[in-house]
Amino acid sequence: MLEEACLNPETCKEVGGAPCWGYEDWCSEGKRLFLPYCDEPAKPWANSMKDKEELFWRQGDFGYVNDVAKSLMTLCEMKEQNGSSLICSSNARYCKAKNFYLDLRRFDEFATRQGDTYRSFRENIFEPGEVPGCYRSGLMQAFSKHLIKRLNITQEIPEESIVRVTLLSRTTKHRRIVNEDELIKAMKTVGYFRLRVVDYKYRNFPFLEQIESSHNTDIFIGMHGSGLTHLLFLPDWGAIFEIYNTEDERCYKDLARLRGVEYLTWQDNTKVWKEREGLHPQMGTPHAKFTNYSFDLLEFMSLMMSLGDRVQQRKAAYFSQRIFTT
Repeated sequence: MLEEACLNPETCKEVGGAPCWGYEDWCSEGKRLFLPYCDEPAKPWANSMKDKEELFWRQGDFGYVNDVAKSLMTLCEMKEQNGSSLICSSNARYCKAKNFYLDLRRFDEFATRQGDTYRSFRENIFEPGEVPGCYRSGLMQAFSKHLIKRLNITQEIPEESIVRVTLLSRTTKHRRIVNEDELIKAMKTVGYFRLRVVDYKYRNFPFLEQIESSHNTDIFIGMHGSGLTHLLFLPDWGAIFEIYNTEDERCYKDLARLRGVEYLTWQDNTKVWKEREGLHPQMGTPHAKFTNYSFDLLEFMSLMMSLGDRVQQRKAAYFSQRIFTT
């Protein structure tokens, strides 16, 4: 079987016409299992759409893995058994270490003192950007589909007339939706919304059940926070509604773009209200992430209805091209 043969890169290489991930030196573009697409003009990023797609593949797909692997170098070599070793790619974006300790406990203090230097460090090391207007990284697709399959997560057959909506409720101190009950009540009046409200606390909601819940969701709604990484497990036609990004605009927008699902966030800042001024707990400076928010009901429902229509169109297009299997 192809799947068994490709557990080993060498045997996979020998399978006639076998697809490949793209990071392998022998993998040509025509054999890549997943291909990104771009829907915005190529310039100024590239001379042609094909070149732009290749650039995106190099920056946010298996092409990036290929470049990282080629740049690996040994910085600290083990001289004796149980010694230390450190192997890193260029700019230390990826490192593999053994018996190596790096003390980052005072990193925030260092960052505050360094100012612009720190911001440049974050942009160049921690937050490499991708070209705009391109979507669906094969790397993210492969990760999502591999995890779903290995964990035996199944997709219930979606009903054509129903949009499955999951609202991630927060019981944390900050970034709660103050008028959440009002929004829930309004969504329940929409006949084709099937709403589920969840709180992904591990002790009450085991991780496998969390993934299964997210995988069987058409629209996933939540405030800015790590719970939105569940967009990785949405079905291919799904959408993420980051109801408010707390001024961190790129984080989950970029992740949704890499995964290939639709992304939406709040548009009109005159129709969202802070509970109080948020203050960073360590710095004491104003910070949008450390407070709670209320949202205009009519604006929220307008965004939801529009998103629901687009998800239905994406779902119909998806199943018109595929035979559904769980």
